[in-house]
Amino acid sequence: MNRDIGQPRMMSVGLHLRIAGHPGRAAGLERFLDRVLRHEEVWVC
Repeated sequence: MNRDIGQPRMMSVGLHLRIAGHPGRAAGLERFLDRVLRHEEVWVC
């Protein structure tokens, strides 16, 4: 993994309601967001 500090990156995560709306998958999304938000330099909007 290339970690160039000065280079901004963007990642899009597409969610479909029929898939992401299931309780087990919603829990996975929550774990993903918890992990991502541990990093100070990451924005979620």
